[in-house]
Amino acid sequence: MTASVFLEGKEKGLGTASSAFKRRNDYEVKYLIPHNEKWSGTGEHTLIDNFRGDYFASKFWQGWEAIDLEIVVDLKQETDIDSVSVGFLQSTGNWILLPEYMEVSLSDDGVDFTKVGKAETPEDWKMMPLKKEALTVSFPENRTRYVRVYAKNVKHLPDWHMFGGSKAWVFVDEIVIH
Repeated sequence: MTASVFLEGKEKGLGTASSAFKRRNDYEVKYLIPHNEKWSGTGEHTLIDNFRGDYFASKFWQGWEAIDLEIVVDLKQETDIDSVSVGFLQSTGNWILLPEYMEVSLSDDGVDFTKVGKAETPEDWKMMPLKKEALTVSFPENRTRYVRVYAKNVKHLPDWHMFGGSKAWVFVDEIVIH
């Protein structure tokens, strides 16, 4: 972030400021549907490591080709949460599309889950050649230990794509739990 410095209403120069935060990241991730080994990110903690991916060839993305994504995050203790955001990438030239939708479910025991919400990809995003965006599911505050994230892959490139019918990817860089 860049900011201007003012004294008595007059600009005195530019200063810089930055802010950062570190979320607790000792959670564990269980892949109910494993990512493709071609796009495994930095390993099993890629999605909770506090690093965001760039617009493609970075080590911070995990990818699923023509299959859905389903992950359970173990928060290690019961925690009050009220939203889950997941960072997705769309790069149509690289056959990577945003998911149709994302669902979030919660559990106290890691076995029985209750769905708390769904976020659909807005229609106007679907035709964008390049987009990096998070889908967020917000819900009334819940005390929970396990968070399940499911994202529906479109599975095949749409007819408007030059390679329509070919397998499509869904890419994820980070799961943020608030």
